[in-house]
Amino acid sequence: MKTTRQLPHPWESCITLSNDWGWTPNAPYKSPEKVIALLCEITAKGGCLLLGVGPTPEGIIEDEAVQRLHKVGEWLKVNGKAIYNTRT
Repeated sequence: MKTTRQLPHPWESCITLSNDWGWTPNAPYKSPEKVIALLCEITAKGGCLLLGVGPTPEGIIEDEAVQRLHKVGEWLKVNGKAIYNTRT
């Protein structure tokens, strides 16, 4: 169910960077823009985003995932005040 309003209680949205919670070969990752849009929407509605990233069997986060996470981090460096410690 998709909601367009703030919920009256604390909540968290658990979303994966790819389509699976665990690592899968050749996973289709969400774009940094998609992750940022999800983060903004969830925060605006009073929620927290848990972004799942699965390591390889060797315990390594793939470069493609790392690059996306860095881009989200760069966006947060500039726009973090709109996300951290805010109220709806």
